[in-house]
Amino acid sequence: FQKEIVIIRPTIDTTKFKISNGTKNYYLLVARLEKYKKVDLVIRAFNKLNLKLIIVGTGVEKRNLHKIANKNIKFLEGINDVELANLYSNAKAFIFPQHEDYGLTPLEANASGTPVIAYNKGGILETSIPYNGKNSQRFTSILFENQTTDSLIGAIKTFESIKYSPEFIRKHSLQFDDSVFIKNIR
Repeated sequence: FQKEIVIIRPTIDTTKFKISNGTKNYYLLVARLEKYKKVDLVIRAFNKLNLKLIIVGTGVEKRNLHKIANKNIKFLEGINDVELANLYSNAKAFIFPQHEDYGLTPLEANASGTPVIAYNKGGILETSIPYNGKNSQRFTSILFENQTTDSLIGAIKTFESIKYSPEFIRKHSLQFDDSVFIKNIR
């Protein structure tokens, strides 16, 4: 007698997030400022591209990251949930450069209708629909292959040249809502 193992994924409260009608003129990264989060990689890429980036978080690497960031990069910490939700919904895209076993922040971005530019490893592969060049407006992420500045810059340039559907991205995120978790547990 064999029983099927059901995996119940961690979830988010999607009701906290909404699609914005506003202009999206910056990229967003939300993370603890630790080495393995690869925030330095993102800073180097945005220094080269001279695009606006907002980094939300604090941690051991805070001072070092501030030192290497150009003026196009802004750091925030201690913001409340409403402010964070607004940052997600008004961002052009969310940057997720690290290898995580799951990752809730990309789901929060998606619940805001915001696509994710992510390193092509780990949990992001379970929670997103990657852009493949053909699935116009039916994707939730753009993946980059290597944790290098050039690889990330290539993904950002690809993103800048395509259109996406905030409504499709938001709809996809709803399968990761807390209500689904509760239903599956029951």
